[in-house]
Amino acid sequence: MWKSVLIQKTLPLTVSYLLLIIAAISLDYLFHVAHLSWIGRYMGFVGTTFLVFSFGYSARKKKAGT
Repeated sequence: MWKSVLIQKTLPLTVSYLLLIIAAISLDYLFHVAHLSWIGRYMGFVGTTFLVFSFGYSARKKKAGT
């Protein structure tokens, strides 16, 4: 039973995803309690920038491997 794909792969990924969501909501709550909610406005720009750089790095890496 413990060797099924559901237990070995899907369950840990689901738990880690739920923990990530809980961490994001908790961080947002703490920012609002500390009256620092303006920080969240800029976190979107930072996250988007990280995604763009990550995509560029992956694209460059795939091109170098070809």
